[in-house]
Amino acid sequence: MEKLSDRILREIKEKKVAPKPKMFFLLKNYSVWALFVLSIIVGGIAFLIILFNLINSDWDVYKYLGSGYFQYIFLIMPYFWLVILGLFLFVAYYNYRHTKKGYQYKVYKVFLLSVVLSLVLGAGLFVFGLGEEAEQEAVKFVPHYQTLTGHRMRAWHHPEQGLLAGKIIKLENDHLFDLEDCQGVVWLVDTSEVEKEHLIKSVPKIRVKIIGEKKGETQFKAEEIRPWVKAHANHNKKMMQQHMGKKEWNNHQEDGGEKEADHCEHKQDGEHCHKESEAHKNN
Repeated sequence: MEKLSDRILREIKEKKVAPKPKMFFLLKNYSVWALFVLSIIVGGIAFLIILFNLINSDWDVYKYLGSGYFQYIFLIMPYFWLVILGLFLFVAYYNYRHTKKGYQYKVYKVFLLSVVLSLVLGAGLFVFGLGEEAEQEAVKFVPHYQTLTGHRMRAWHHPEQGLLAGKIIKLENDHLFDLEDCQGVVWLVDTSEVEKEHLIKSVPKIRVKIIGEKKGETQFKAEEIRPWVKAHANHNKKMMQQHMGKKEWNNHQEDGGEKEADHCEHKQDGEHCHKESEAHKNN
């Protein structure tokens, strides 16, 4: 009877089995780690765009659509990115389990680690105001992206119900501007009755959301105007600076500075008068 050791040696010779070099296993381990890190990054970007969309979804407009709150949630949820997030969390978990020591940890701990890393990364990117930039890049590189994710724009495209959104393309005067909606239709928007706290600086190429009333085939009377992105005021300021032009922006800043200086001067005069009045009373 053939010994086990002899049989193994014979099969090695017959099958010409050769030991794999150490570099092979090192490269395999590094590849698994690289895929894990890549999955966390993609998951983080997915969560970034989900967070950006949810925060900028205007949860109070459901009443204009004649639908319930939960129906509105169903309408605006970014399903595409939720699927991407779930997929890459699974990929991250799978790759971590196949690292050198990944098998030693329990399944829920590995999955929880993947979730936490992606959420922390996405939240960090959002804090730095990268939500809209990430979505704009997705528009460029993801085929049919607008069809898959245009839920927020579609929610605002109901002019008959008082909701309109799009890009300002031309300023007619102080109270009128032309706006192009998501279907390419150009609307003449009247802002003459918008209260100051509901009005934003109208600048060409800026995207806005408008609550109001449809007055004609392509005329709209605005009651409130909101920036398309409300999460970061500094981002809106940057966009305004880009589209207003350097000269106009500088004039805008100077006007603001003069008003602030006047305010400080009046405040100082008031304090001076108050001190004189107090001195007079003491005398």
